[in-house]
Amino acid sequence: MSDSGNIGDAIQRLRERVAQQNSAVITLTSKCLTHGTYPAVTKFGQRPPGCPQCQAAADAEQAAQEAEARRQRALDRANILPRFQSCTLGNFVVSTPAQRKVVDACKRFAEDFESDQGAGLWLIGPPGTGKTHLGAAMAQAVMFEKNLAAIVMTAGEVIRALRDTWNRGSRESTSDVIERLGHVPLLVLDEIGVGFGTEKEQVQLFDVINLRYGLLRPTVLISNLEPHEIEDFLGERVYGRLLDGATMLACVWDSYRAGGRNAR
Repeated sequence: MSDSGNIGDAIQRLRERVAQQNSAVITLTSKCLTHGTYPAVTKFGQRPPGCPQCQAAADAEQAAQEAEARRQRALDRANILPRFQSCTLGNFVVSTPAQRKVVDACKRFAEDFESDQGAGLWLIGPPGTGKTHLGAAMAQAVMFEKNLAAIVMTAGEVIRALRDTWNRGSRESTSDVIERLGHVPLLVLDEIGVGFGTEKEQVQLFDVINLRYGLLRPTVLISNLEPHEIEDFLGERVYGRLLDGATMLACVWDSYRAGGRNAR
């Protein structure tokens, strides 16, 4: 055999030996300043892994941040403003039997919620009694416990959203807005009685409510008005569809706003 052949064989054997060393799994003892010593399993020539407890904590922190980011995006899509994003059915302050009755009814509505149940819920009563708190809380319960979409809008915002589609360059058409608000599993319609009430505006709102009515989508209505005033404000057709099968809850107690609790 030639010298070149011997050299080639030697090089091949050396390569095989290096490959075996590189593939060998070894266990080292490493030390973390926070968690102490730990076994570090690695391969020959590779850097040993870091502390598994530190890595688990970092992974958990990243997962929590990503979950919070997803939650925030959901709240933004639902049009729930920052003041009401911390509202839950559990942190509504209850101090009277009337409040307990209303909160329990709201909890049942959220717990039993189905997107095609048809029947909605009304929260009516004077300002400052926490109606918007309850509406936002039910929306979040449906979103995060039922994994269903919800939108919280004032009646005025609905009208403005429809009118904005008339502007050149609008990203949504009027039909798009009606479809979006008509199909969403839960619509919380706040401030009924504020900011509009003309016949033309009643017709615009009717298009949304009529679609929801046909699809059996439940709607939560929130107002400071008495029922007969709500009918005058909404018009007979919208009023009738919202009332059909709905549970009406009277939030009649002292305002929280003076005391700073549940002031929504």
